[in-house]
Amino acid sequence: MKKNENVDVVTKKSQKEWFKNLLFKLRAQEEMVGFGLIIAIVAIILLVFLWFSLSKPVKDNLENYEVQSFIKAFLQYTTECENAYGKLDVAELILFCEDENRCEDDSYSCNVLNDTLEGIVDKSWQANGAIKGYNLKISVRGRDIALFDKGDQTSNSKGYLEMLPGKINITFVAYY
Repeated sequence: MKKNENVDVVTKKSQKEWFKNLLFKLRAQEEMVGFGLIIAIVAIILLVFLWFSLSKPVKDNLENYEVQSFIKAFLQYTTECENAYGKLDVAELILFCEDENRCEDDSYSCNVLNDTLEGIVDKSWQANGAIKGYNLKISVRGRDIALFDKGDQTSNSKGYLEMLPGKINITFVAYY
């Protein structure tokens, strides 16, 4: 009987070790499941944060004072058109064009005005980044002298109307 007792003792020891190994493996599996849950929670938090950061509206970088300053600045720009008194700025050239006068070099004042304004506006308001498009309209006594329209017209815009003596209306709208 002694032999059977030894077998029983060995069997009981191996059962205890097997049970310990099983508990150890289960504990390791629990830790792996816990680690996986932590990873999943962190991933969900990151996705929520990413969604909120991407869904925020684009900050309005364009202000009305920028449009107003642009109009006031280009009106003072000196052009290549000359009259008997010297070179004309854009404000004077608008009236010169309205009267259909020619520059001293015999070029049409309206052509000089359009070329000058097109160059100024294209360099200042490039319609490809934050600015999606623009619209510039100059009218004198209800008659359109210059009209520039480039890019897309979006629902977000900033604009300004400058009224000068002689019933000159200058309207500029930038779309972003």
